[in-house]
Amino acid sequence: MSSLRSLAQSILDNVDVIESCLEAKGCPPPSWDVNAQDWLSNADSRDLRKSRETVLSATKELHDLLIGPRELIQVMGEHHNDLISSQAIIRYGIANRIPIDKKISYAELAASCGIHEHVAQRLLRHAILRRLFIEPQPGMVAHNAVSRVLLEDEQMRDFLAVSVEDLWPAATKTVDALQKWQKSDLPHETGFTLANNSTSSIYHVLAAEPNRGMRFANSMGAYSANPTYSADHVLKGYPWRSLPPAASIVDIGGSHGSIPIALAKEFGDINFIIQDLPMIIESVPALPDEEWASRVKFMSHDFFTEQPVKDADIYYFRWIMHGYADSNAAQLLKHLIPALKPGARILINDYVLPEPGTVSWWSETRARVVDITQIEILNSRERELGEWKGLFAMTDPRFKMLNAWTPEGSALGFIEAVWQPEETKPVDM
Repeated sequence: MSSLRSLAQSILDNVDVIESCLEAKGCPPPSWDVNAQDWLSNADSRDLRKSRETVLSATKELHDLLIGPRELIQVMGEHHNDLISSQAIIRYGIANRIPIDKKISYAELAASCGIHEHVAQRLLRHAILRRLFIEPQPGMVAHNAVSRVLLEDEQMRDFLAVSVEDLWPAATKTVDALQKWQKSDLPHETGFTLANNSTSSIYHVLAAEPNRGMRFANSMGAYSANPTYSADHVLKGYPWRSLPPAASIVDIGGSHGSIPIALAKEFGDINFIIQDLPMIIESVPALPDEEWASRVKFMSHDFFTEQPVKDADIYYFRWIMHGYADSNAAQLLKHLIPALKPGARILINDYVLPEPGTVSWWSETRARVVDITQIEILNSRERELGEWKGLFAMTDPRFKMLNAWTPEGSALGFIEAVWQPEETKPVDM
């Protein structure tokens, strides 16, 4: 069987699996209709996830093979245009200018935006080819399932806004930054820095512009809403019941504590301390008067200073380390050392980058897109297994990495190390 037929057959076989999963859950098939259901979250299952990834990967390979090498390069070069229509949709608030249950003319839309009708038409017709909005009849535009998400989901709207207003400009300056600051791992020597005419890191830039900072923070909620980032993967992905009675866990950089709260509700004999900067802790809503809440505490702490909570069983970092180059990530770990008892665990919940070709094209692409984003905004990185081992080794040989794994269906993996001070000599801080 030719590679084209083999790919086509794989697509057909796995579409059959997907349709069977949808039918078993009573879900209608995927659709662009404005009233279409969120079929993926309603029918999520192991078989569906696996077949979906296979279809997405196979269709991409089939697509690229049929384009051919020369035209594929041309298509790559044209990708710079893709975000123009998206930026216009965000900048002009176009999703909010179109009623959810009506169609309007390009002339009406252009007038409300203050642009030429032909410009509005060209921008929207480009967006429509990328599944944003529909043209139900010539000269008219209306919502579809995708644009409805932009209209109704603030987190997803902010995610696209950050992509086109913050990350896109940074991306265009990233190679300039690599040339200007060769081999730098400093967070203020990035494409984002150049794009913002700044000498500060993204954290300082966003802190100085509260509305922009809030938009960025809100956009991160779009990740949390994705099933691959669900707290359920944390609850089921680590042997929490194997911890000693009344175990203590410190969630470092844990924001409002969504993960510890989920764990506290599920496991009745674990105590949690969530640490973050004062401005974050001050914004934490009051906890309800329930038993689990008595085991959840919040504390202001800068994780670039010495850890004040001594002798905890686990020090937990969720999606923190990927924001720091090895030199700074090692400092985070070193600041734990005075607090660690023998046998204390360091549990990192972050990407474990796959070796090339060891997972589906779709999964590997999602991970490497995030990795490239770290270069453009922070000079940081996602890490492969060997790079996680190297981070602990360079920090202090008394950290012994035990294991790393990624639960099925999860974007983030677990990296676990233990503190064994009796075996080796310390590294100077």
